[in-house]
Amino acid sequence: MYSLNQIVKVLNNIASDHYQINSFGYGRISSLPEKSDKDYPVLWCDTKPSQLIDREFQLRMDVAIFDLLTKDEDNYQEVLSDTLQIALDVVAQLTSKDYNDNFIIQKTASLQDFMSRFADNVAGWLVTITIKIPYTADKCALPSSDAESE
Repeated sequence: MYSLNQIVKVLNNIASDHYQINSFGYGRISSLPEKSDKDYPVLWCDTKPSQLIDREFQLRMDVAIFDLLTKDEDNYQEVLSDTLQIALDVVAQLTSKDYNDNFIIQKTASLQDFMSRFADNVAGWLVTITIKIPYTADKCALPSSDAESE
């Protein structure tokens, strides 16, 4: 089963390999206001409430792609256009056959544009994806003794 750390590493690698993404981050979006040290555009990801259904763990994640707005925000449409294309590139990469052996991205994803003032004024797209990971429920693989509870 792929771990959260491995999935974040995959997203970091996708960000590093993409010619238009200059920074990557993971964590609560609320931690962004203090951080103005990013090179834009940024790919930022965070977890959402997820679920375990039968033999499948469905990890929901928000993937935000955003870029810096000018002071008068006259580049708003350009930023939305560029970050939308980057967001679609990231989804295409995740749904490629490169990762099918480890996880599958649900075929539907929601996309929402946004504009926010953190330490910098930014705009972009928030993509909510669901990553389906096989869950074997293998008791033998647990890091615990085999003692039964009474």
